[in-house]
Amino acid sequence: MGQGVITYANIPTTGLGRPDYSAAAVSNRVTGISGQVTVPAPGTPVQLPNILIPDGFAVTLVPLPGNAGLVYAQYVSTATATARMPLDNGQPIAFPVKNLNVIYLDADNAGDGASWQVVQ
Repeated sequence: MGQGVITYANIPTTGLGRPDYSAAAVSNRVTGISGQVTVPAPGTPVQLPNILIPDGFAVTLVPLPGNAGLVYAQYVSTATATARMPLDNGQPIAFPVKNLNVIYLDADNAGDGASWQVVQ
């Protein structure tokens, strides 16, 4: 698994200032949870962070606007052409998952990536 660059927005924190990914922190949230991931090495999928997704919500993925090539989403950590789905530039795709970490991103070029958002 690759270690991509992951950034977050609107994630609640614990008393120690660390991100709080517990079900209590994210269930029935009014504000969205979002972030972005870049792939440092093509062919080495990057796992999205461990964030619980509340019932009735989904995760949307959108390729970053400055990507040089295609970005792919997949449910497995191995890079095979049959296990991944290309993300069309600018078109969000929803994934109805219970945890963000079941999704992996790969890309044709180093530094390319996608933004993600938890939506209802």
